[in-house]
Amino acid sequence: MKLGGATTLENLCLACVSCSLRKGAKTHAVDPESQTNAPIFHTRLDKWASNFFWEEYDLRGQTPTGRATVAILKLNRTLMVEISREEAWRGRHPHEA
Repeated sequence: MKLGGATTLENLCLACVSCSLRKGAKTHAVDPESQTNAPIFHTRLDKWASNFFWEEYDLRGQTPTGRATVAILKLNRTLMVEISREEAWRGRHPHEA
């Protein structure tokens, strides 16, 4: 692995190809609000609800980490928002829960 970690189940995370390619080995990204370098959301260590919230079908960051993650992964690109709408229509979107 690029950062020297072992290829073990505990060190891997399932992601769509698009997000995986955007993230790569990056651990930090620019928070668009403060223009500072912030750590990217860590799925095993960080709390989702502390960093993100739903605004309709757009995902918003509420911390530098959340905002940097949304920006670097482009989580509100058209396709992602349309998937959120479809999931809501099917009653499976977290915004609707």
